[in-house]
Amino acid sequence: MRMDRKAKGGDRVFDIAVVVLVGLIAVVFMLPLLNVLASSFSDPAAVVTGKVGLIPVDFSVEGYKVIFQNKSIWRAFGNTILYTTIGTIITVICQLLCAYPLSRRDFKGRTALNIFLSLTMFVSGGMIPTYLVINNLGLYNSMWAII
Repeated sequence: MRMDRKAKGGDRVFDIAVVVLVGLIAVVFMLPLLNVLASSFSDPAAVVTGKVGLIPVDFSVEGYKVIFQNKSIWRAFGNTILYTTIGTIITVICQLLCAYPLSRRDFKGRTALNIFLSLTMFVSGGMIPTYLVINNLGLYNSMWAII
């Protein structure tokens, strides 16, 4: 709601309509998520028979026990942490090395480099050229291809 001026009658109606509409959209998106969450904590037999709604039926964590006993889940979780950490560090370093010179007004070629970086940010080469580059660099089927 607006705080800088007193809302007129039509503005208040519009503000209320927007809040109600956004609230309804939020509920529409949240209901399936709540159903999946309730299903994950319910007994599998209750899920199969369709008894589960938004509240778990015959509370059970057996599904989570089975999932977390699988070593592949832990390996995938570790890979996610590793890729995120290394990718973030590399990205921050590259952005620092690029942002500082671009922030200097006396840097020659600043405009051209800025245009080049902006264009490559919005227009990518595509999936096939990316695959060819990764394959020719010998990075295919390695963690560096993802990073």
